[in-house]
Amino acid sequence: MRITLHIGESKTILLQKEAVGGYNWQLQNPDEESLQISTSILPAKSKVIGAGAVLEVKITATKKGTFLLLATYCRSWEKQAAKVQQYEVVVL
Repeated sequence: MRITLHIGESKTILLQKEAVGGYNWQLQNPDEESLQISTSILPAKSKVIGAGAVLEVKITATKKGTFLLLATYCRSWEKQAAKVQQYEVVVL
């Protein structure tokens, strides 16, 4: 997925997260000086036990360039990721 921002602009992406199974999203930001990343967990809308939540990821552009942000959905003890999402962030 491609995201285009200007310096100072932000974009929020939402990543679905299961409550069970030990899976978590890991974010890999190759250039912390160019992209500021903040996260928060939004609780599940359902009151059902074990309902999933949403990881809210806010990306703020601070420097011009093109950057690759990886979101990997995995268990900490496993080498193979269940899901990988790539975001090409272009800052103008």
